[in-house]
Order: sequence, then C-alpha cells, then structure tokens
Amino acid sequence: MLTAVGEGTLDCAVIEDPSPTGSLARGQLHEVPRILAGVSSKRLRGHNLQGYTLYDDNRAISPAAADRLSDAFFSAGLSPRVESFPGRATFSALVAAGKALALVTPEHAQLWPGTFLPSTFNLRLRAVVPAHHLSAPDGRDLRALIDSALRESTRTLEAMVK
Repeated sequence: MLTAVGEGTLDCAVIEDPSPTGSLARGQLHEVPRILAGVSSKRLRGHNLQGYTLYDDNRAISPAAADRLSDAFFSAGLSPRVESFPGRATFSALVAAGKALALVTPEHAQLWPGTFLPSTFNLRLRAVVPAHHLSAPDGRDLRALIDSALRESTRTLEAMVK
C-alpha cells in the first residue's frame, strides 16, 4: 500500500505503525486495544504460552510492527510460536480445541473467548498521503479527514472495552 500511495495509485492509506513511510506525509497515531483470542485471563496468568500457536500475519505486512509486537510479548514474559493466520473457519476450530491464539480488536470479542491485553499490545494505526497531495478535492487537509474518521472508530472500539 505504501508503494501505491507513493506512486499515486492510491490517494491515501491507513497503515500499522511503525512502518517506514519514506517521503509520505503521516497523520496522527491512533491506538486500538487488542484481545488475545483463544485464552482466558485466568489461563493467561502465570502461563508463558509455550505450546500455543499465535496466528498472525503482521510479519508479511509490516515487519517493524511485527517486531514491536514480538518485543511486547517478550517484555510480558510470553513466548507463543507464531504462524500465518489459517483463515477464520480453521482458526475457530483450533480455538475451540484450545490450540490457537490470535490478536483481535474489540469488535471480534464476541467471536472467540479471550482476554484484553495491556496497551503495549495495542494496534497502532496511522494515515499516510503523498506529501504533494495533502488536500482533498474540497480543499480540506486529507490527513485531518482520515484522522477524524480513525479517531471516531477508535472511540467506538475503546467503548467496547469499558
């Protein structure tokens, strides 16, 4: 997506931070709480998650964000094995069998049992636009428009946590 924005194929993108953005103009940072789906908070306490597989595709999408996530797990004393996400149906079956974990945002809390994680695990989102294309057709700042929508979405998701 970053390449497409830089080349002008896309007017903007919302990316996971951190990501190398080169000369693209960046919007504000927005954080969304995450849930570790597949494990209850009771089972998580005192457990390092060895033997569990965390299904996550961050490494292929944003290596820097995957490194930040890996650091958060390490700092929390957790060490799950990480593999690519197998798809919703397969993942659901693995969670039901007690063999899988995934990081999800609050709107998915109804799908799988899980526990909210500390803010160090938050999903960090940021809008990017070409530096030479900062204005929407009506003249408003494109980043401000996207940031406004992200801020509203983030508030909605944070309300699910409370």
